[in-house]
Amino acid sequence: MASYAAELVTVAWGPGLILNAFADGTFVEAERNEVGFSQSVGASGEVCRNKMGNKTGTIKLRLLQSSSQNDVLSEYALLDDTVGGQVYPIAVRDLSGTSLAEGEKAYIQKIPKLDRAKEIGSTEWIFLVDNIMIFNGGILAP
Repeated sequence: MASYAAELVTVAWGPGLILNAFADGTFVEAERNEVGFSQSVGASGEVCRNKMGNKTGTIKLRLLQSSSQNDVLSEYALLDDTVGGQVYPIAVRDLSGTSLAEGEKAYIQKIPKLDRAKEIGSTEWIFLVDNIMIFNGGILAP
């Protein structure tokens, strides 16, 4: 029987930074910004498939507000805003199985919204990724 364990999901970005202080609920999402294919239909009904060239995407992470990993990401985002150059490979791996999302060039889109409530919440970080590869795999059986 296959078993999933959320603690086996890892995100690596920057010079050796491993992000894993995830919030409850959905804590990582990866998707392309555009569809891979579209279609055009001519006046006579002939259908043509159009391959789209946009391979950019986003990876969204939700970290606990209490995590010191927010401090590290904030420092990278502020550094990128002032001097630039904070573009690094990113990789999301589910070690319970074969799912993977990765790209060679990823950077933080913007400083996340600051919000606080009665109970601890999450901080959402959005990475823009050039040429993202996403593989939705299964869970491995022991």
